[in-house]
Amino acid sequence: MGYSYRYDETPIQCFNGAKTYRLGWVSSAHIEIDPLTSGSVTKTLVALADYNSGFGDGAIVHFSASAVTEEYFIHFNLKAGVNSGVLEGANQVMIAKRSTVTSFETSWLLAKLSQGGSYTFSDYNNDRDVTVTVFAINTDASPPYAIINILALDPSPTGSPILDRTVAPSPTTSPTAACPHDTVCNANPVSVGGGSVTMSNIGCTPDTNTYTFNNAVDNSAWFSFVSPNSGCVIITFATTVHTQMGVFDLDGACT
Repeated sequence: MGYSYRYDETPIQCFNGAKTYRLGWVSSAHIEIDPLTSGSVTKTLVALADYNSGFGDGAIVHFSASAVTEEYFIHFNLKAGVNSGVLEGANQVMIAKRSTVTSFETSWLLAKLSQGGSYTFSDYNNDRDVTVTVFAINTDASPPYAIINILALDPSPTGSPILDRTVAPSPTTSPTAACPHDTVCNANPVSVGGGSVTMSNIGCTPDTNTYTFNNAVDNSAWFSFVSPNSGCVIITFATTVHTQMGVFDLDGACT
C-alpha cells in the first residue's frame, strides 16, 4: 500500500489522496472535475478525517478527464486526528498521480503546496496548461480547510501568421467605445456565488486618485457586490493578461 516504516503502530497517518480515492473509504467526499471544461473552479477542501463534517465541497479532488495513462488527485493533508503523525507535507495541499496502465497501485507525489503556492500541469491531456493555486489554508477553523482554484489557461495560438503584402489603406481614427463602468458610481453589480461575469475594460480610463498600485494602471473598470455576514469571498480572474485588483468598502451613498 505504500512506503513502510520500521516502527510498530506509528507514524499515525493517512494514505495519500490517490490511495484513499481508490480505496473508496471517503467516496461521498470525492470531487470529480474535468479541468478542461470547468473553467475557473474554486473548491473548499476539508481533511480526510473531516470528510463527513458537512463543511466545504469535499476531501479529494479527482481530475475526471485525466490523461490516457495517468490520473491526478488533490487533498488537504491536515496534521490532526488519524493523520496526527504525518511526516511529509503537514497542513499543506498535496497533489499526486497514479498510472492507469499498471495492475498495481503505485502513486507519485507531484507537489506540496502552502497558502499562495501553485502547480501547473503543462500541456494537460495534450491540450493546455492547467494550474492549481492554493488561495487559503486555515488550520484554526472548525473544521480546518483549504481553498484551492483550478484554472485551464486558454491555449496559445499555433502556426505562423499569414502576411498580407498588399498595401493597406491609411488608417482612420475611430472613436473609442465608452466604458459603462468607468467610475465607482457606475460599478457593475455582481452576485456573490452567482457565477462568472464577462466584461471588457476597453475605453475605460485610469482612476489614480482612488487607489495606488505598484504598477501603472491603464484601464480601470468597477464592480460591486454585497458581502455576506460571514465566511469569505473568493475573486478570481480567468485571464492571462496582467490584472491588478483593489477591494474597497463603500460607506454611505456614492457621489
